[in-house]
Order: sequence, then structure tokens, then C-alpha cells
Amino acid sequence: MGRLEDIARSLYAVPLAQFTAERNAAARDAPSADDARAIRAFRKPSAAASAVNALVRSDPGFVASLVEVATGLQLAQASIDRDAIREFSRRRQQVLADAKLLLADLTPTVSGSTLREVEETLQAAMIDEDALAAVQSGYLVRALESTGLDPVQLGDAVAIPVVGERREVPDLRAGAARRIREDREAATLARAERALEALKAAATELEAESVRLRDLEAERGRLSEQLDATEKALADARSRVRDLDHRHRDLEREAASAHKALASLSRAPGEP
Repeated sequence: MGRLEDIARSLYAVPLAQFTAERNAAARDAPSADDARAIRAFRKPSAAASAVNALVRSDPGFVASLVEVATGLQLAQASIDRDAIREFSRRRQQVLADAKLLLADLTPTVSGSTLREVEETLQAAMIDEDALAAVQSGYLVRALESTGLDPVQLGDAVAIPVVGERREVPDLRAGAARRIREDREAATLARAERALEALKAAATELEAESVRLRDLEAERGRLSEQLDATEKALADARSRVRDLDHRHRDLEREAASAHKALASLSRAPGEP
């Protein structure tokens, strides 16, 4: 790393309020006029950029998580792995939440608007590889933003250009690929277990319904026999009713005839 990079790294690590004084002092101590001009050209970072610089310098574990999620999202999207995309999108939100907690300790007076710019910058870093390199550099000058479609504009975003110089965390890409594979395998296993449980439940339900079907078929057989017997009894009853009706009519006629004969016998001799 060259002398200017060393100076930039030191300058962008100081508290924001001290930046100008430290920069001027570094320029006065520069070994040459060219170096002095280059140092004076270092711009004071915005509040959000200063906060991001503090984040990446204060916690290597946070940087590792940031790069891992960025790499994992890139691999998941390249392979169109929906499960992995969902998982790394969830972890991206966790990285943003962790950043807020870290900043609460590093810069307790950070404003809400600065926090939003920090979040937008980290979002851009987890989407765009060059934006990630800019964030990792530690000498960010302004906040970053991404549309999610076009490359992040980095023209004046860092004190010294870093595009294409992203520092990989050792074995991170392999680790992210392994995490995606493990997450995919875990998701596949979970789906298989759910399918097996559903199959067992369906088998139990099928057995119960089969027993119920056999019982209903047996009941239908009994009811069918009962219906046949009932229909036969009904037919017999109808036939008996017809016979009795005919007999009733015959008896009515006989009764009328007998009544008429009785009335004839009851009349006195000589009566008409």
C-alpha cells in the first residue's frame, strides 16, 4: 500500500469533527508538494460515509457478514435459487439491524437521516460488487445508493479509486457457496419430511375412510334387504286392502238388500 493510501486510511478513521485539522496537518508534513496537494484534495466525508467507515474499521466480524451476504446473494441470484435468495435476503436485513446496533455504540448522536443513508449504502454494497469494494476500503466520502438494476455510481464516492480491488475474506466465496448448498439441502430435507408427514396423515385418513366405506356398504346391504322386505310387506298390505275394500262393498250391498227385505216383511198385509 502506498503512502497516500496509508494517509487516506488514517484520515478517514478519525472522528468527523477532526478531519479537516488532521488533513491539513498531514498536508504540512507531506514529503513533497505533489503529495501535499493530493492530501489537501481529500474531501471531508459526509456523516453517513464517516459512520460507514467507522463500522468497517471497528468490527471485522461485521465486514465478514457483509461480504458473506453480498457473495451469497450474488451466487443465489446467479443460480436462481429461490430458497437461498430468501435466506440471504433475510440475512441482509440482519446485517442492517446489526449495523444500527454497532452505530449506537460508535456514534450515539447519529441522526435518523444519517442512519437511512448508512442503510442505503450497505444495501448498495450487498447488491453491487464495486460498491462493496468502496465500503470495504474504509475511506468512503459520500453515501451510496442503488436502484437494484443499474451499477452503483462511484465516481466521487471514495478518496482513492478502489473499483476492482475488493478484498475477499478468506474462503468466503466457498463458504457462501457451501452455505447455499447446505441451506438448499436443509430446505429439501424439510420439504421431504413435511411430505412424509403429510403422506402418513393421508394414509391414516385413507384407512379410516376405507373402514367407514366398508361399514356404510354393509349398512346399505342391510338397509337394501330391509327395503325389499318392507316393499313386499307394503305390496301385501295394498293387496289385502283391495280385497277388504271389495269385501266391504259386497257386504254393504248385502246389508242394503237385507234391510230392504226386512222392510218389506215389516209392512202389514194389504199395505202397498
